[in-house]
Amino acid sequence: MHLKSIFIFIAFFPLSSVLGQAVGIGTLNPTIARLEVMGASSTGSNFAVFGTEGHGISLHKNYPVIGFNQYRESNTIGSTSKYMANGYAHSMFFDYFNGTLTLNSNPSGIKDTRISTNFPSLHITNEAKIIIPNTIYYNIPIDASLTVNYNEKRNNTIIEGSVFSSIFALHTRINGGKANSKVYINDIPGGKVTIGSSTLISDNLTNENLPISLNVRGGIAFTKRDEYQPCGNTSYDPQNNSYVNVKPSCGSSEMKINNGIIDGQILIIQAEGNNDFLIKDINNINLPADLYMGGGDILMLLWKIADNQWYQISYSNN
Repeated sequence: MHLKSIFIFIAFFPLSSVLGQAVGIGTLNPTIARLEVMGASSTGSNFAVFGTEGHGISLHKNYPVIGFNQYRESNTIGSTSKYMANGYAHSMFFDYFNGTLTLNSNPSGIKDTRISTNFPSLHITNEAKIIIPNTIYYNIPIDASLTVNYNEKRNNTIIEGSVFSSIFALHTRINGGKANSKVYINDIPGGKVTIGSSTLISDNLTNENLPISLNVRGGIAFTKRDEYQPCGNTSYDPQNNSYVNVKPSCGSSEMKINNGIIDGQILIIQAEGNNDFLIKDINNINLPADLYMGGGDILMLLWKIADNQWYQISYSNN
């Protein structure tokens, strides 16, 4: 009986036809692929669904969609897909009118219930521009290869280092990846940097016509990083500091200063308290004369490595 069935099958479907011809579903003349499917289900736009017994994949026509754990059972305008099984869903959608490919995320849902919310998480335009949105693509101006839209509920972009991260959001923070790391800005020959925004009509300097390396539009502040409380004959190590308050804990103190760490390092010394202290014009400190400093006095020094000297820039006797 089985042998007879095989002969009947071969009689109607020659082996060369079975192995060599294309298969058409919905068409009698498949020409562009080994398997060509024309049309979709009578109630929706699915033309193929795989793995319906669990979390499967669906393929939709017209606006082509690949649905993950979802299927489209209705062609009604405004309707959404349904969950294939319990859990989260995603879809990849192509808009052939504007050439945009979109990846949508969906919240967790129940099998065969309608998906209520789409969260567009990535757009790729017909110009290969990438947008990470917080809303639909169509309202977003695009003038860059990568656009990350602002979202008040989360940081827009985080670039992680081994310890610290750089954060781009409403307030931007650019950090090195670990302690004592370095951050380089426009580190190229002839590189120029402008910081801040000017409202002055006469200020037409841009990085293109900037005659100096750094243009600061606004004020500059040296933040106090240290409070030094010497007593007697002691040495202060400025390290990576530019502003120190000196408040001697006893009278008759002498302040020595260790070497700077880079040419041009600025050190601002401000005296506080009721006890005066002495800075001598000796060794690595170059002053017009020995200097007694009291409460409110300010001394500004500059370090020069070749001379191994702190040079006085200014002194204010207050």
